Amino acid sequence: QAALHMASWRTEWLFLTSHNHWIIFRLHPDDERPYVTYSPMLSMKDETRPFRAFLGALLASASKVVVPSPEVPKDIILDEITEDARPKSESFPQELCMLKITMAPPEIPEPYWVSLQQVDSTSTIALTDNANKPVCLRLTRPLGRGSTGLVYEGRLEENTAQDNLTPRAVAVKYVEVLKTKDESRRERLRHEFGIYQVLERAYSRSGKLSNRVAPQCFGMFENDSFSVLILELQGDAVRDWRDLNETEKEHVLELAQELHALGVFHGDLESRNVVRTIAGGFSILDFNESRRHNCKEKKLVNCYDLLLFCVNSLDITCLG
Repeated sequence: QAALHMASWRTEWLFLTSHNHWIIFRLHPDDERPYVTYSPMLSMKDETRPFRAFLGALLASASKVVVPSPEVPKDIILDEITEDARPKSESFPQELCMLKITMAPPEIPEPYWVSLQQVDSTSTIALTDNANKPVCLRLTRPLGRGSTGLVYEGRLEENTAQDNLTPRAVAVKYVEVLKTKDESRRERLRHEFGIYQVLERAYSRSGKLSNRVAPQCFGMFENDSFSVLILELQGDAVRDWRDLNETEKEHVLELAQELHALGVFHGDLESRNVVRTIAGGFSILDFNESRRHNCKEKKLVNCYDLLLFCVNSLDITCLG
């Protein structure tokens, strides 16, 4: 993470601090093999090294004082981050597009772009009409954190997106796979992407493309280290069901009923997973706990899961 951050922002020094404890990173811009070195955890208690390192970084940055790099043995094996990393267990057809993503602000002239390959283009809106041209996406600000990963607002670069098909601003669910246990979060994101595909196919069959329960999905992209899910950017989440009036609660109930009619049980339909749309309605988010669901009752209002949702969450006792 430190290496990617420093490469994206083109910064030589990075100081991670927590109270009196510091870890110091330095990016060495070697022409052939740039590398990052870092210190052990240092304590400010009876210790001057953190301050001296901080002063040295300031002098190096402001006054161009040369701070010598440590000699790295030529036979040492460095961990490398390849720009075009792809999951080795996957084979991607040529028609799937490439995504390049960065966290660097527009002021950075030559940011570091991480390349990801589209997982599956079935039942999703295309980000570009030219699969041979990478789509460039810049993450602009964090929106929140969930059980699966982080959510960012992102902006598509003007020269890559389809003007008439996709908005410039999108929501990006972001999972970083650094450890083996992170694979479970990637699988949760893949599962959520599968639910969005189910919804898109249901919309297509029913012809209700303009009456959506959930945001539009623009695809999932991956490499060895990252997975991202790109969605339509919508409004703020509902903080508490009690903030809704009776009409708004009935609207949310209608969305839940429509979701069941499309064959999906949400599994975690809490207020934090319902957002107000720009148009003034509501939309349902976060399908990593969802599953396929066929209501056995002839009327959706008699579905046991919906009855529980109405009584326990919305405090609606009359569904008729």
